[in-house]
Amino acid sequence: MAKLKTRRERQALYEIDKVLHPYSDFVTPNNWRYMPHGAERRKLILQYLAEHETIAVNNKWQANTHYDPDLKKLIKQGKIIMRKEGGLGKRQTYLRLA
Repeated sequence: MAKLKTRRERQALYEIDKVLHPYSDFVTPNNWRYMPHGAERRKLILQYLAEHETIAVNNKWQANTHYDPDLKKLIKQGKIIMRKEGGLGKRQTYLRLA
């Protein structure tokens, strides 16, 4: 198993990526997921939700509200809400703006 990177290493990788891709739009389905945690990432999550309405969470290969401090903080502040949708089969949890 690969060693987890420290916050400082993740921030350095993110800064290098910003230099290499200066024209990229960082509000995309994938980019906010790999940013280091913090205020800038929370802002991008809220922008993404304003454009796309929902984020699917808590399944394999999706963001997890149990381990993601930014999602936890936004839920606690009341800026986003969690809703479960689905019937008897598979249920899916979604995040929406409050």
